[in-house]
Amino acid sequence: MRRALLLPLALATVACATAVPESAAPLLLRFQPPERGGPIMLPEASPSGVIDLTRPCVALEIRPGHLSTIITTAEARLGRDSKGLYLQYRDRRFRHGSSVKGGGGHYDTIPLGFGPLDAPVPEACSTGPYLIFYGIEPFVPSSLPPQSPPPPGPVLIRYKPATEAGPEVFRMAVVSGTLDFGGQCVRLRDPSGLPRLVVTSAGSQLDWDEQGPFLRSGEDNLRHGDEVQAGGGEIGGRLIPSEIAGDIPTGCEAGPFVEAIGIQRYRPSSGPPDSPLQP
Repeated sequence: MRRALLLPLALATVACATAVPESAAPLLLRFQPPERGGPIMLPEASPSGVIDLTRPCVALEIRPGHLSTIITTAEARLGRDSKGLYLQYRDRRFRHGSSVKGGGGHYDTIPLGFGPLDAPVPEACSTGPYLIFYGIEPFVPSSLPPQSPPPPGPVLIRYKPATEAGPEVFRMAVVSGTLDFGGQCVRLRDPSGLPRLVVTSAGSQLDWDEQGPFLRSGEDNLRHGDEVQAGGGEIGGRLIPSEIAGDIPTGCEAGPFVEAIGIQRYRPSSGPPDSPLQP
């Protein structure tokens, strides 16, 4: 009789162990594949960091305390085995805390200009920042610069110097507005809120520090949301590729554009016009 009771008891114990619910997995944000409208070209920066699978959406810790929600390609997926959750990219599996590197770029808002995602973004992951991240592979920390900050997210469209076939004469109007680093390329929102892609001189450049990307223009270091003014004017139509330094990113080719030369912080005493950008 005692043996007959032990077997049901053992089976009940096993049943209870396998019935323990597993914790909910985070959501992996992914673009649709190209045949469903997903991207065929992606930004080419080289982000790296540590995989985080504890948040509502899969994230990458760029440096201690600074995380970005990952948006990756259809080649990635989440799975679970006897060791727990993992992120799989092609034939490689990465666990929480894995050090990885890949291609991509940083964005303040969801970069939908590259194509649709394969699922809605949950409210818990709707505030950013975001990291397009693909070609994921392990990295050896000793092979990278220590505490390297993330590369700047948006692209700054610049003219070539005049000595290299860049324009010799610029527009003469005054433009003003708010710098916007939230898209694929740097934009200027005029006082009415209308955004235009910035085209500036060869002497301006994007750089980054512990606070993120900034535009270095003369003596000013200008950040997302700063009010600025410059010489220039609205550019009608498309840009002339031979005048532009580097390639114009896909998604920034059609404009609209504004030429902004000598960008500086808006100072009320200089009195820029309180009106939309004018040609």
